[in-house]
Order: sequence, then C-alpha cells, then structure tokens
Amino acid sequence: MTSCESTIECPNCKRAIHKDWFVAAGCEQVFCIDCRKIAKKENDQAKRKRREQQGLCSRLRCEKFKIENSRYCMEHFLADEDRRYRLPKGTIKALFDKQAGLCAYTKEPLIPGLTMSIDHILPSSRFPAKASDPANIQLVTRLVNAMKQSMTPQEFETKCRE
Repeated sequence: MTSCESTIECPNCKRAIHKDWFVAAGCEQVFCIDCRKIAKKENDQAKRKRREQQGLCSRLRCEKFKIENSRYCMEHFLADEDRRYRLPKGTIKALFDKQAGLCAYTKEPLIPGLTMSIDHILPSSRFPAKASDPANIQLVTRLVNAMKQSMTPQEFETKCRE
C-alpha cells in the first residue's frame, strides 16, 4: 500500500488525514483536527445562543433558567465570580446565603448580575495582601461599592454621616 492510499483529504482545508484515523472514527465525513476544533467551537456558540434565547443558562449541560441580565443561572454566575476574584470555589455562594441576599450596608436585596457587587472590606488597592482573602469580601449594591471606593468601613461610615 502506498502512502497515497493510506490517507484521505480533509474536505474543508484539503489537508491529508491518515486513513486509520478515518476508519477508527467511524464517520462518513472526516475533517482534520484543526477544522474539527473550529467546527466544534462554532457549534457550541450556536448552542449557547439558542439556549440564551430560550432563557437557559449558557453552560451547555445546565438546564436551569438564567438570572436577569446574565448569561448564567445563579449557581454558575456565582461560581464565575469566585474565579474572577480568585476565591475558593463556593465562597460567593456561601457569602450570598450568609447575607441572605442582602447588601452588607443597606440591607437592600441583591440581584446577581444587576445590583450585586463584590466589595473588599479592606480595599485591595491599599491592602494588596488581602485581595484574595475570603474573609475580606462582602456583597453590597453597585451604588454602595461605587461610593465606598477605596475606603475602609470606618472611613466609609464616617463619610456617610457627614
């Protein structure tokens, strides 16, 4: 058998694919690895878009409805916040439950993805060692977090009383 007989051509990019791989895959049409990656990415994006239009979480295997102004359900939104702030898994969810979904300062209900904001109790700009410390995180409204800026709780309370 010559080398030409042991390969087939990718129908997309015309790159040679080894015929053993073609048989093992058991597919009618086989694409090279690069074309398969592109096709999978496009397919996943289309699935996410359909799920979003149906009001479902963008995570492909999740069947929960997404929360308002977010692509994700509550569980995945809070998990993404953990990753974004480099916190241990489940930290934001536990904090949300502990605070009963209320702002630490105003006690207003927090809506994840809309009004909820993560505040560093001791500002990460002034206390960089505390930036990823779960004990240094609280949930507040976006407005409160914008007003607090880089103040400590004591400075913020003093400023509010003025």
